[in-house]
Amino acid sequence: MTIVKKPQIILKEILALGFTQHEVSIHTQIPQPTLSRILTNPNSNPRWQTVEALQSFLDTVDKFDDESI
Repeated sequence: MTIVKKPQIILKEILALGFTQHEVSIHTQIPQPTLSRILTNPNSNPRWQTVEALQSFLDTVDKFDDESI
C-alpha cells in the first residue's frame, strides 16, 4: 500500500530543502501561483498530475541528497 502525502506536505518538504517556489516551478513546470495556492489554501485540490510532479521532484532531490559524491 502506497501512502500518498498531501500536496501541502510535499511542497513544504521541498521548500525546507532550500528551494524557492520559483525554482520548484521551473523544475516541475507547475505555475508559481499554483504552488502558492497549494501552500496557502489547506482545502486546495490540485490535479493529480501536479501532485505527481511535486512528489517526483522531491524523490529526485532526496535521491541525489542520499548519494555520496
